[in-house]
Amino acid sequence: LQPPPHFPIMLKHYRPAGKKKEGNAAKYITRTKAVKYLQVSLQDFRYPSFIDALRGLDDCLTMVDLFAALPAQTGEGIEVDRIHKCLRLSHEWQAYISRTHSLRKTYIGVKGIYYQANVKGRKITWLTPHALQQVLSDEVDLKVMLTFLEFYEVTSLWSLAHCFLFVL
Repeated sequence: LQPPPHFPIMLKHYRPAGKKKEGNAAKYITRTKAVKYLQVSLQDFRYPSFIDALRGLDDCLTMVDLFAALPAQTGEGIEVDRIHKCLRLSHEWQAYISRTHSLRKTYIGVKGIYYQANVKGRKITWLTPHALQQVLSDEVDLKVMLTFLEFYEVTSLWSLAHCFLFVL
């Protein structure tokens, strides 16, 4: 993988901030550097086309619907803004599915409601948890789940799919 052209410039800004013992500035520059590099590399290599983005959309939808049903806990890293964003994205997806009449199958199971839709010739299956109060247990590793949610946000998989679906 080749680093993006702006990568050396960010390293140049990072080094002086680290030397001055400005912890917050160094953390901010490190975080933006990593996010931009991840976004450029993954968006080009993992999802080079819209069809490839649709293939990965089922896991993304399941994760977004799961976080939309979770209660906000600031100490665990689940902020209210992130939950509201997941709710908005879930409602937008439901609006698209209902407007295009793409829903093909539904199934109510123990884990939640399974949906299957046909979008641009691809079958997308996702799970929505039941509309009950969700309780976070200690057995679930929220850091891993938050990492996957951040991965879907950083790679712009969700925004890429939304852009193509609502425009086309």
